Amino acid sequence: MLAGSFHKDEEFYLQKGWRGFFMAVMIVGISIIFLNALGWIDDFIDFMSGRWDSNAVAAIILIIIVILVMVWITNSKPQKKERKETKDEGGEK
Repeated sequence: MLAGSFHKDEEFYLQKGWRGFFMAVMIVGISIIFLNALGWIDDFIDFMSGRWDSNAVAAIILIIIVILVMVWITNSKPQKKERKETKDEGGEK
């Protein structure tokens, strides 16, 4: 539904970054709805609330953060350096 709301005639009228962001938000939202329908969200919340102080939960959260940072760094586009070539007007020596 979100994709349809940003659709104009034949193309999306959002820039690529925003389009990807909204699509990712919708995928996460649909996944949460699906997992809740299966009853897995309740189990996950019970597990996290009962063991929030443990080292295992802290390690899992740290691993997720490290993986997200690695994905963000590797997906960033390298900056293109523009080289200005100057011609020697005085000729060769």
